[in-house]
Amino acid sequence: MSEPTVEILGAYKLEFTDEHIKQVIEASFGAARDETAQDEMLTAKCDELASVAAFEVRLPEADGKFDAGDFTPPGAAQVA
Repeated sequence: MSEPTVEILGAYKLEFTDEHIKQVIEASFGAARDETAQDEMLTAKCDELASVAAFEVRLPEADGKFDAGDFTPPGAAQVA
């Protein structure tokens, strides 16, 4: 049996506007109580999302044992 392979078809940097990020913050945490708190959350989320990328992959030998959750970095809650 051949070894499974992952073919990287593309890598894309994701761009987020301040408005998109504000919507995510509000949906996740509710409206900020004051402008300072809102600015702090926006800055923190912008910093967090600065390195976000999407990868387009092909897994030609994937079978029933394949789990995209196995692509989780150690100690992180991120998944594919």
